[in-house]
Amino acid sequence: MKTSLLSASLLTLAMTVPVMAENAVADRTTSLKPAPLPIDSQALSPTSVPLIPEMIINGVPTPAGVRMRLKGKTGTVMPKGYFVIRKGAAVSAATILDNTLNFSSPEPGVISLAKDNGKAVRLKESGAGFENIPLVLPNKKPALVALPCTEAWGEGLHVHFCSNMIMTGRIEGEEVCFFDDNIDGLYSVGKDAFSVGSGVVFAPLGTWLPTAKGLFKLSQISDDGSKISYAPCKDAVGKLDLKFVNPLAEAHVVYSDKGIDAVLVSGRKPVVTLSGTYQLSYGLVLNPQSKITFAGIIPHKLPALELATDKTAIATLGAPFTLDFKATAEKRTVKIPADFDLFGKSKEEYICYRWTSPPNVWVNDKKIGNFEYG
Repeated sequence: MKTSLLSASLLTLAMTVPVMAENAVADRTTSLKPAPLPIDSQALSPTSVPLIPEMIINGVPTPAGVRMRLKGKTGTVMPKGYFVIRKGAAVSAATILDNTLNFSSPEPGVISLAKDNGKAVRLKESGAGFENIPLVLPNKKPALVALPCTEAWGEGLHVHFCSNMIMTGRIEGEEVCFFDDNIDGLYSVGKDAFSVGSGVVFAPLGTWLPTAKGLFKLSQISDDGSKISYAPCKDAVGKLDLKFVNPLAEAHVVYSDKGIDAVLVSGRKPVVTLSGTYQLSYGLVLNPQSKITFAGIIPHKLPALELATDKTAIATLGAPFTLDFKATAEKRTVKIPADFDLFGKSKEEYICYRWTSPPNVWVNDKKIGNFEYG
């Protein structure tokens, strides 16, 4: 893996990005302030769910679609970015935001960090990973990088990292979070992400900001994310709502209209957005109190949702769940493999799932056992 993660061109500070607000009234302005991720180092964002093209793996076609990875027993989202602390190496180096980071592992389970060739300091464990690393942006402003989880591989320890840089503010009383998803120190339309009413699941940042109070068009966002200008939309809109059938969990999901206009819904309140055809992109199933992740959600065969002007469309996900697997029979014994797929009411797929207790498996109204992970 290359240790230089960002090219110089990505680190060049850009001017404020203007976005024209068509069919909207005069702009309003609100200031934003920096904050860490609301849930400790936990974020499902566009960079965590890359679109994978159709592939042939061991001669078997794998359909195109989004992919995500969750850390098995903790449900921590595994970010795409990682660096390697190599076995037997005295020091493994990585460069993030022009900061040189020298990592070492003096003993198993221990990681020490020396920034810019300074003194090595042991990192404290946090959840499935390690504590945040404070860095300095090229514009001399402070930044935070999260290390939410690690993975042991043959070559050494993979330490996954993601941004922990968020700017928060309120639009008409609704809290909005802007997430520096690509870790370049800037907040940009088309490159970063936003969240309304979740703080765990983030949608791609486009020109529209759908909220429960109304749909707003983003006219301007400053490069440091400290200020935005927006205006209420006058185009044809409807409301998108979510019904997740499971009394012990809640779902936060991202829908998009042809991959352009993203909407984040959590079932709290209907979200106002443009009328159109919406398809599930990705999401998470969470514990309502702790926000610990139970499962990831991807579309599979979930049909699109039609949203008409001045109407409310309801996405129904969750129970009853069904299992899909290939069983083998030998004499009077049926063997069920450990590898199977889990689908919800509307044919959405659940991946990397974990529950508060192992769900029971029933066949022909007869309980045959239970399972924990898939």
